[in-house]
Amino acid sequence: MGRGLNCGDAGGSKLLYQFRECMLDSGHRELLRASKPIAVRPQVFDLMEYLIRNRACAVSKDDLIATIWKGTDRIGIGFGSANQRGPYGNRRFR
Repeated sequence: MGRGLNCGDAGGSKLLYQFRECMLDSGHRELLRASKPIAVRPQVFDLMEYLIRNRACAVSKDDLIATIWKGTDRIGIGFGSANQRGPYGNRRFR
């Protein structure tokens, strides 16, 4: 984890990434918190995985559209609602 990052890495290799009490497992496409699965929509998971894989780089809106939204400019709708709810559904953190 954290080694050999390449900007523009869209995935392919299995990723296990732990942050605080959470773990993102790309092999099983799961987000766990305190070892319990958290339900996230597929594009939210893809967005989190892409941002983690490319955390050492500046990621542009165009990168996200091409990779997560497969070229469709739906980022205004999809990213806005994903960002608002975040990976934990409707829970809000302060």
